Amino acid sequence: MSGKRYDDRPIAERTMIPLAHLRLIETAADGTRRLIVSKHGQETWRLFNERGGRFPDDLTDL
Repeated sequence: MSGKRYDDRPIAERTMIPLAHLRLIETAADGTRRLIVSKHGQETWRLFNERGGRFPDDLTDL
């Protein structure tokens, strides 16, 4: 890489907006311009991993 840290790279808005709408990410409480994984996002990730890291065939029942 060119000396940039991972968190210095821009991330496309169209990637982040759906995550925010689903409450998977939120702004950091320390007043910085950072996004962090929310408690809801952590729980969603835990449940995803419990399922073996796969999405169900039919997402309508979630």
